[in-house]
Amino acid sequence: MYEHLHISELQHKIAAFEDQQAYKELFVRLQPRLLQFALSICHSREAAEEVVSDVFVRVWLKRKTLDHIQ
Repeated sequence: MYEHLHISELQHKIAAFEDQQAYKELFVRLQPRLLQFALSICHSREAAEEVVSDVFVRVWLKRKTLDHIQ
């Protein structure tokens, strides 16, 4: 349903409407690349997964500010 939306549109839906489907779509799109990036730094899958998980928790906690990110 949200596969066609641009990242900025997902951000807006999350910020304005606390849209959990948009958040899930953002996760699906960004998690693999963030995990690879974290792995390149941490060199531990467990640590990298924890870092990425923390990022997404923080995104949800700060969701009201997502509209201000460009």
